[in-house]
Amino acid sequence: MQILFFFTLIWAVYASIHFIYLFQIKEYRFDRFISSLKEFGTFKLLYTLDIKRPALTVRNILLVLIIGMMMVTISYAGFINPLVVTIITFIGPFAPIGALVLVGLGVVITNVPAHFYRLSIIKRAKAKMKHSKAVVIGVTGSYGKTSVKEYLYHILSTKYKVAKTDKNMNSDVGIALSILHNLTSETEYFIAEFGAYKRGEVRTSVQFVPIHHAILTPLGNQHFDLYGSHVALIDEETYILTQVPADGTIYGYDQALELPSLMGKKITYGLSDKADVIAHDVKLTSRETTALVTYKGRTLTVRTRLLGEHSVANLLPAIACALDRGMTTDQVEQAIQTIRPLEGKLSTHPGPNGSIVLYDGLTANIDGFIAAVKTMSLFPHQKKIVITQGVIELGVEKRQSYQRVLAALSRYNGILLTTDAVFGELSDEKSVITFNDVSSLMNYLHLATTSDTLILIEGRFSNTVIQQLI
Repeated sequence: MQILFFFTLIWAVYASIHFIYLFQIKEYRFDRFISSLKEFGTFKLLYTLDIKRPALTVRNILLVLIIGMMMVTISYAGFINPLVVTIITFIGPFAPIGALVLVGLGVVITNVPAHFYRLSIIKRAKAKMKHSKAVVIGVTGSYGKTSVKEYLYHILSTKYKVAKTDKNMNSDVGIALSILHNLTSETEYFIAEFGAYKRGEVRTSVQFVPIHHAILTPLGNQHFDLYGSHVALIDEETYILTQVPADGTIYGYDQALELPSLMGKKITYGLSDKADVIAHDVKLTSRETTALVTYKGRTLTVRTRLLGEHSVANLLPAIACALDRGMTTDQVEQAIQTIRPLEGKLSTHPGPNGSIVLYDGLTANIDGFIAAVKTMSLFPHQKKIVITQGVIELGVEKRQSYQRVLAALSRYNGILLTTDAVFGELSDEKSVITFNDVSSLMNYLHLATTSDTLILIEGRFSNTVIQQLI
């Protein structure tokens, strides 16, 4: 009995580590965690053997200490009271459920100091921003935000003193931390990426970041499950546009600016002839992309190592914004030529067994997924394999979104290896192979890979997996 008792406690500790990791990647948010349970299946997440180690952060250390104290308390209770041993042993098969309850309680407890810490960061950032003379350019939308922000930062930095939000830190506290770390008295432009998972979160960030100009990237169904409706998604993602003053400029993808109550000047961009900033004569290869871009009677010749037609679309608002800020066409053209692909944004790497890896793993959304599959067609490799764990937080739109991805895979002759069973349910083709865990997927991939294989990594995988491939 004692052996079963301690085995149950060890199992609970083991499961707790897994749940701490899951809460960490969901930013310790119960709404996002519950969305994962609905999307991947409660049983699968509770009773998985694919345990991942959480990062070594202060909050995770606190959670481990809290769980440890609870386990020690239970162990001591079992030592002095045999009835406790009997009860814990009897409920042994439900140890992961108990572990989830304990971790959830730990998250609630640590929410208190985390909340006040976040408030202190935002307060200091607000004070620093209040005394700054930097012109703020906000970037919002469902996808493409980080790419547009990085491209604009690179171009403007060749002439001006520019700061930006780091990586994809686009929440209120992420923006605040970037202000504290990156904004200086010499900063002329500050480029802020705004993101959200539900209504009200962008509004919180805008309270301490005064927007002068804004860029709206395409709107899709990213985090649809948390927003609940397209109306809520559009309302939140476009909120910063309403904060642009009359002397500011709003750059929006195609017809996305058909919104009331916008005071700033509206500039549309896209690949259609109706846009104000247009890309045409786009030529794509596996090494570079070229295009002609016209804006306000000026034509630029774009030559870049960025891959795919969507990369040209992401460059357009950066080009227009840079020209409007006083840069010349020559300056912008030269700056674009030195842009390097962001790692994890369709960057290319040598892969296993002489293969090539197309790494698109920083984030995953349906339109980006399809664009990445389309980009695979630029490569001459005979065998094209896509690996993914799926796209999260799509809610009721998940199945129809996956059908779009499968249609693109069929069109470009791709093979899909995935741990998301929904892909398998929607396809009876041999080109879709589902696995119970990432380890099985990786074993199959290594056996199937040759020097004539192109591997597309779509969406997030653990660092251990990425290190095996690139």
